[in-house]
Amino acid sequence: MNTEEHNQTIAAAENAVSQNPTDFEKHVDLGMAYFHTQRFDEAMTAFHRAIEINPNAATAYNGIGRVHYHTGPAEKAVEAYTQAFSLDRHYVDAYFGLGVLYFAQLGEFEAAVETFHEGLLHNPEHPFLIASLGNTYARMGRFDEALASLQQAIRLDPESTYALGNLSIVYLHLRRYDEMIATCQREIEIADDHSARRMLGYVYDWLDRPEEAIAQLEQAVALEPQDYEARGALARVLRGAGRAQDAQAQYTIASEMAAQDDEYGQSCFHAVSGNVEEALRLLEIGLDKGQVQKGWIRIDPEFAFLYDNPRFNALIEDEALPQSWHYGIIAQHWAEFQNYNADGPDVAYYRKFIEQDGQPALDVACGTGRLLLPYLRAGLDVDGCDISPDMLAHCREKAEREGFSPTLYAQAMHELHILRAYRTIFVCGSFGIGSTRQQDALALRRFYEHLTPGGVLLLDHRMAYGGGSWFWKDWLAENRRQLDPDFWTEGERERASDGSDFVMRFRLADIDPLEQVLTLQYWAQRWQGEELLGEEKRTLTSNIYFKNELVMLLKQAGFDEVTVQGDYTNVAATPEHDDLVFIARKSL
Repeated sequence: MNTEEHNQTIAAAENAVSQNPTDFEKHVDLGMAYFHTQRFDEAMTAFHRAIEINPNAATAYNGIGRVHYHTGPAEKAVEAYTQAFSLDRHYVDAYFGLGVLYFAQLGEFEAAVETFHEGLLHNPEHPFLIASLGNTYARMGRFDEALASLQQAIRLDPESTYALGNLSIVYLHLRRYDEMIATCQREIEIADDHSARRMLGYVYDWLDRPEEAIAQLEQAVALEPQDYEARGALARVLRGAGRAQDAQAQYTIASEMAAQDDEYGQSCFHAVSGNVEEALRLLEIGLDKGQVQKGWIRIDPEFAFLYDNPRFNALIEDEALPQSWHYGIIAQHWAEFQNYNADGPDVAYYRKFIEQDGQPALDVACGTGRLLLPYLRAGLDVDGCDISPDMLAHCREKAEREGFSPTLYAQAMHELHILRAYRTIFVCGSFGIGSTRQQDALALRRFYEHLTPGGVLLLDHRMAYGGGSWFWKDWLAENRRQLDPDFWTEGERERASDGSDFVMRFRLADIDPLEQVLTLQYWAQRWQGEELLGEEKRTLTSNIYFKNELVMLLKQAGFDEVTVQGDYTNVAATPEHDDLVFIARKSL
């Protein structure tokens, strides 16, 4: 709507109020007309007048919430939105407004999830709320739940471009390009939109289909000439296609437009244009100014060009979130070579408990399916979760090749939220990795909450003094001081099924005996003959626990009965065992 149209709308609303001064709905309409032209003070006056006429005017409280969303304070917006849906439990807009405030402005994702769930409690199977829940899950990195929610929303409303647009973003992040293309094309069939065209341009560019990329980006610009991101991406693709003059023309126009935006908007432009250093510089400024939440940056399509950039990942790293190095090349290596210990004693050990203590079971930190797949082959009812979408994608692919369709969740341990209770939960070789000790304690509580009465948690932990822990000697001060920052273990080439080679190196970067934390680093390379296809260096921390400490934490989480066995046997743990398995049972 242009300025003239806005002015006409305001004039019509003012006329309606003058003719119906006691009709609260007319005052709400006037408030919204002012709101859409950012005349916030006048909008607020109109909304308050509506409430004077009708104290139960939920729409007026929603309008007040929308004004405070833009002008602050956020607490006033929360109060107004909450009052709106308290007055009308079926008022979807108020749930949506509050949920967006939580996830987009405050970064309080769990509060957003709770808001959308409350809305769905009173408005079951409402596609817009379900799609909004999926949007929130995507920002949290819980991509399996995001996919499930967005796909459900589309089944309920096949014409929802909101759900389709968010689904295409999730597919992009998961690098499921064929499904992303199909989703964008469906969105375009419903309503030809510049953003869907721009997304198609991005994916065709990544798939090295430059002519198709150029066609889609040109369409995006034709539909919305002010889309400087599409113009920036188009300039880069044209440049790569040897059309330097056309590229410069698009870049000049786009850069002038982007300069009018804030630092975050300018960063998006430089990211799609290929100006990586400038994009990162501006992104850092935008983050410092609070222009955007990190949750959105992680899935913002414009930054998909930087997903593998270490500095980008460092900028959006959230200390509140656990970390993992199991992405990209490292995840590919796990998927290709995980069978090195497929017959390890842990596989049979955990299976025994699942068979004896009952199903369903949950494999926490399931990775690419080293334990999960054998259990599925055995006909056991086992779900999986992992913090790494890359690992889960490989797990799903391997399972589907064997005819299985496992239920997998992209979730951190301490954020576990699954609408299913389990008889058995097991965590193999992953507890304490990439998390804080506070998150570990919360994870144990989450496990407890997800067990049925009488259910069992199985959790193993390698002892720092064990024979397999070569870093025990480095706890000594003189040895810590001698850690070599240039030392890496020797990596041998491992031939993958496609003929490429992986080389994996590892090093202990630091050890803090006071905090009982190791800092580890992985250096992964993938080669095709003598050509380096890619490499990654990732850092991860690991919390060190001892027996009595873990027993205490398990009891604090609610478990009454805790026993400890050694090295995946039925034998009670002794100092000679390297791996301790903690068996914690929930009371009936």
